[in-house]
Amino acid sequence: MGPAEADTLAPDGAYWTQALDLRLSTLSKQHRLNQRTLKDDMRSVRLMMHDLELRHNALSLACQLPVEILLLIFRLLATSEREEWLPVSQVCHYWRDVSLSDGSLWARVYVRSPSLWDLFVQRAQGQPLHVHVYNHGTWALWLEAAMKKDIESIQTLHIECPKLEYLEPAIRCPVRLVDALNTMAHAPRLRSLTVQRSIDGCSSQIDLGPHTLSSIPTQLEHIELRRIPFPWTAEAHHLHRLHVENIAQPVNIVLLGLQALPNLSHAYLQFENTSHAVPASDAMPTVVMAHIRDLVVGGAVAACTIMCRNIRLPPSAKMSVNVSSYREDVRVDDIRRLAKSAARQIQRLNEATSITVTAHAEHRSMIDIHVRGFRASPHGQADLRNVEISIPCFRISFELCDATNRVSPKYRFKVLRRMMASSEKTRWSALDVFGKWHLPLMLHEVVRPAVHLSALAMGGASHSMVKSALHQLQPELHSNEPAPIVFPALRHLTLSRMSLGCDHSECDGDDALIHSLRGMLNARKNDGYPLSTLELKECSIAREYAILFKLDVENLIWDGREGDAHERHMTARRLDVN
Repeated sequence: MGPAEADTLAPDGAYWTQALDLRLSTLSKQHRLNQRTLKDDMRSVRLMMHDLELRHNALSLACQLPVEILLLIFRLLATSEREEWLPVSQVCHYWRDVSLSDGSLWARVYVRSPSLWDLFVQRAQGQPLHVHVYNHGTWALWLEAAMKKDIESIQTLHIECPKLEYLEPAIRCPVRLVDALNTMAHAPRLRSLTVQRSIDGCSSQIDLGPHTLSSIPTQLEHIELRRIPFPWTAEAHHLHRLHVENIAQPVNIVLLGLQALPNLSHAYLQFENTSHAVPASDAMPTVVMAHIRDLVVGGAVAACTIMCRNIRLPPSAKMSVNVSSYREDVRVDDIRRLAKSAARQIQRLNEATSITVTAHAEHRSMIDIHVRGFRASPHGQADLRNVEISIPCFRISFELCDATNRVSPKYRFKVLRRMMASSEKTRWSALDVFGKWHLPLMLHEVVRPAVHLSALAMGGASHSMVKSALHQLQPELHSNEPAPIVFPALRHLTLSRMSLGCDHSECDGDDALIHSLRGMLNARKNDGYPLSTLELKECSIAREYAILFKLDVENLIWDGREGDAHERHMTARRLDVN
């Protein structure tokens, strides 16, 4: 039975089964069968399978998607999957035609071979190239030659400097490598340059020296250097974004370099924790960064202190200071000086209509303070002004003699007080305090002048601290004068991650915080300063008492958690309060 007869007798896939059985039967009868004959048959079957697969894919719903949706999917794959997205364009003729119709899909070049480089450049159809060079065996003579050949088309260049074993012998010389980097960095259409050295295998890294980039190309708008020195003596009026990590130069050199970058809008500067990063002299230039919108300074505490003190920012700029002490000895006086310098930056917010303060200390070795200012815009929207003084990695060796003072709640309070010394408290509208803070001192000495404070959040504090704070929020009764009140404009109170307890004798009894909280709410209501909203988040509280708060405030926001408020009070667990 031949294939034509099988086509008339066998439905669908049975045709191929009968045809293959017939071919195998014929081969088994041959006396001079060899591997070449079988390979030819196997090749023919593979080609037929490939054609059938293409036809099958062409009939799928995915291959019938509109061009606009396919292009959207392809762009997502091209930006996230590097060159691995290439097989997607080979699914069917329709997908191939769609992928070839948009040159920008091929303009992001991650390739690792000369043939793929030429393929991507050809299919980019003259679009600006975004080249990514990684150290996994990619740095070779062909790549350098290919980039020089198409240097006119390169707009974005991301280079990860290779380790020694990945280099061909001809370019293992540091001078040769630096020359290649400078040539690529001066591509005429280059707008964004990223150069970094990998931290793994440091023993095999090539020492590129202090002048990896001899100058800054005038057309560059964005530079990102990781473990690569930045030429601070160069001028770059077109540079808008700068990201430099592991800065080892003295801070005064960096400040002078920033003066030569007048149009910076975003900057990230991370200083090495080394003694030579800060010069002995205190003569530091003052830098006015008129166009900056977002400035991040991190690393050594002394360098961060000088940067805070000597940089002048516009009122609308956002500044973040991240001090890490992994490799340096951070002392109490260092943080005090940083807080004093930070006060100068926070003073910029005094023109704001309202100010919100967030002070977190979730770990014993961490202080995190955020200050945000707002002002009403002509269109009725809020124009955010933001200064962040953030110390999320304030880690200190406990072998030091004054480590206890550094992490105590009272010490954290002193840091906050010094930072906020020049802040206009009457403009404060919201305060969020979380962690091991000395709440009574904070509310009495720092926040008490904030007469317009409308929102207060407290969380993660001890029982005694919260109880004292709630007591301060009650009216102070005097016989011969009106009762003054703390935060007369307070309307929203949030309590989180604390135990309000249960007053049953087997639980907290009369010491339960629910008594202090309800007493404060009723006292303020009776004096004409009621709270409109009470929010409880992740608090331990008996259900029947939580629901009673509906009588004290207009809006009760409770996540319904009881926690271990009455762990031994089993009757309360059986109460069904709706």
